[in-house]
Amino acid sequence: MQKWLTQRHHRWAAGLLLGGLLVRGAIALFLPPGFDEAYYYLYTQHLDWSYFDHPLLVALSTGLGPWITGEVSQFTIRLGTLLLHTGALWLLYLTSFWLFSSQAAVLTLAIVSLIPIFLVGFGVLTLPDAPLIFFWTATVYVAVREFWPRRGRDRRQEEAEARRQKPGARRIVRCLSPVASGRNQGAGGEEGSDRPHSYTPTYRLAIIGLLVGLACLSKYHGLILGMGLVGFCLTSSRYRVALRSPWMVLSFGLFLLAITPILIWNVQHDWVSLRFQSGRAVPDRSYSLLDLLVTFLAGVAYLFPSFGFPLWGVSLKTALSRLSQFGEVWKAKKDRREEARGKIAEIDSPLRPTPYAPHPTPHVLLLWLSLPLMLGFTLMGGYRSILPTWAMPGFWSATLLLGWRAAGWQCRFPRLVQRWLWGSGVAIALCLLIAVLHVNLGILQKNSRYALLGGFLSPTADASIQLIDIHQLRAGFADSASLRHEMQGIDYLFTNDLYLAGQVGMALASLPHRPITCFEQDLRGFAFWSKNDGWVGKDGLLVTPAHKAETTLAQYQGYFEKVQKVAEIPINRGGAIVQVIEIYRCDRLLKPYPRSYGI
Repeated sequence: MQKWLTQRHHRWAAGLLLGGLLVRGAIALFLPPGFDEAYYYLYTQHLDWSYFDHPLLVALSTGLGPWITGEVSQFTIRLGTLLLHTGALWLLYLTSFWLFSSQAAVLTLAIVSLIPIFLVGFGVLTLPDAPLIFFWTATVYVAVREFWPRRGRDRRQEEAEARRQKPGARRIVRCLSPVASGRNQGAGGEEGSDRPHSYTPTYRLAIIGLLVGLACLSKYHGLILGMGLVGFCLTSSRYRVALRSPWMVLSFGLFLLAITPILIWNVQHDWVSLRFQSGRAVPDRSYSLLDLLVTFLAGVAYLFPSFGFPLWGVSLKTALSRLSQFGEVWKAKKDRREEARGKIAEIDSPLRPTPYAPHPTPHVLLLWLSLPLMLGFTLMGGYRSILPTWAMPGFWSATLLLGWRAAGWQCRFPRLVQRWLWGSGVAIALCLLIAVLHVNLGILQKNSRYALLGGFLSPTADASIQLIDIHQLRAGFADSASLRHEMQGIDYLFTNDLYLAGQVGMALASLPHRPITCFEQDLRGFAFWSKNDGWVGKDGLLVTPAHKAETTLAQYQGYFEKVQKVAEIPINRGGAIVQVIEIYRCDRLLKPYPRSYGI
């Protein structure tokens, strides 16, 4: 490690990784659990081969912290995400270093560490995307080692040569390198070669199959990763041999082994999870160009505009460049075939040399792993609503292209690149600081004691109050004598919102409590964690926000013998009550509440 840290770019990488981990750790400590996060905590209480919404690994990554520490809090359920994202960042750095240069690797690491949705959505929140991105990045790293095995060795030689240069010449060496400067490389399989080096499949293909399977075990997006790799090999005469290799047989076997939990659970439940996920691609309205534009701009906003627009620009420009290159080669081959037939050239005239087909460079692989998601889900936004994280693994892969281009920009415009990164970093840090302080202290809230300039948001118009402070909710149950008494006399707790059920589950994790369920049409995982008639004839406690109490009680009218309010728990922020949680005792469920899977 000491030898490794003697190199300047590795010290920069270590600093970015450590600094990013500290920032993300602070956010994880102070940001209340989100809706999905609390729901995924309930996965850890119902361990299974897979789940209705997602495969298995989100349950393991969410449960890692509570199982190690014995404590359930917003920080402990995010501990697995913090570790996985640090590993993903490290692998992305190694990938860029292997393919391009140390300069591109550091810039790539800086970019992905700053992009807000990567920082929070992949690096803080306990979502299926955390293990997905880790295994996605591991797959890309092993793939580039498989398809371009010489590049890393050549890169180390170049870096060693640059270090032997005089200090003033080092930057010139880096900027003159076609890899560092972002200039196009030769058509061959390795940079600077006229003919491609031969390719022989190796054991890494088997590792790729296992990693793609683990990505699928994180989130079904892993299937798109696998299809991108297959598409890359199919469209390359050089790498097509990988699909016929004995190692591919082993790779497919390890892939099936990794996704066995998904197959077992879906076989047991009539493939309901796959039917639910595939149904999300079905249009729910006619196509709208305005919705498409909104989806595009929303994605750019989540990435932050100073990174979102360059990611789109670099990806599309690289794709067009590769398509143009293939078009030129195809045209040259066509002309030569015409010459060979004697339609153009004289019999004794020399034929034009055959141009070598441009064997795919790493840029082509990265395009296969980024553009299908970027374009596919953005276009989908024209006919249905999409979640912001759906397309983001594609943008994650595209950051390797942006880092490669940024290395060339830095050679020509070093101050501009420095201002771009530092300016974006300061703006993003300020936005995140305001968001975290508001969620915890209500600095934008009108009646908060910490309000800036008196605040401008009323609690009723502030969606952030739905992020319930589970510590206050836990204290409300623990400090109320009436609630403690009621908890001893009931058989279960329930809500009419599956996400609120997760928040209640986290709040009561350290207290003696009964099972938690949900009575609602869209039950998701709750439909498989209890039987439809399992609660009939039993007493329960209903937990609901006060502003929804009236409609909630009307929803359950006729299902219970008696309903009576027993307690309420105020949730404070900035010294003011922003929400009240009401608890009702519901005696004897008379009949099963109708349920569905949400399909």
